[in-house]
Amino acid sequence: MTRPAAAVAACVLALGLAADRAAAQVQPRDYCPEDHSGYADGSDLGIVGPLVEGVYTELARGVRVATGVQETPVEVTYDDMRNRLYIGESGGARVELRMVRDGAKPLRWDYSRGEPLDPSAYVNQTMTPAEFGLLAGCVFDRPPQFEWTMSGGGRSAGGLITFLGDTMAVGVKWNSATAARETTLLRPDG
Repeated sequence: MTRPAAAVAACVLALGLAADRAAAQVQPRDYCPEDHSGYADGSDLGIVGPLVEGVYTELARGVRVATGVQETPVEVTYDDMRNRLYIGESGGARVELRMVRDGAKPLRWDYSRGEPLDPSAYVNQTMTPAEFGLLAGCVFDRPPQFEWTMSGGGRSAGGLITFLGDTMAVGVKWNSATAARETTLLRPDG
C-alpha cells in the first residue's frame, strides 16, 4: 500500500472508530434502578455501590491557594463483603465514602472557611445540582450523597460527593490550608 493510500485508510479507520464511539455515547444508560425505594434517599449502599462503581475523570476548579482546574483519574470501588464504598486515584490510596444520612449538605459551601464557595470555583458555571438530576433522567428525592475525610502530619482534607446517576457526580472538597474546589466526576464512557 502506498503512503497516501495508507494515510487515507488510517483516516477512514479513525473516522469509523469515532463514529462508533459517538453512537455508543448516545445509547441510553441505566441511570436509575427500576426500584427507586432504596436509591432515592441514598439509604441502600447495596444498590448504590455497584451502580456508581467504576473509573471517572475528576474535574476540580479551585480558589485561593488551589487555583486552576485539575483533571485527575479517580476510581470508585464498592466492597460488597463490607458494604463500603471507596474513592481514590486509580491504583493509589483510597478513602471511604460514608453516606450522609441526616439530610443533604450544601455542595457549593466552603467547609474550610464556613462560608459559601466562591463562584470562581464553580466547575459547572451554568447548572445547579438539581438541573443535573434532570439531565440524568431521574427524579431524586435526595440523590445519594457521601462524605470523606483524611488526615496525617497535622494536615486534613475532606469532601462531599453527590452521585447523580451512574456516569456523573458533583461535589466539593477542601483542606486545612483553606483550599477549596468544586468537583465534577464523569465516566470517560458516559
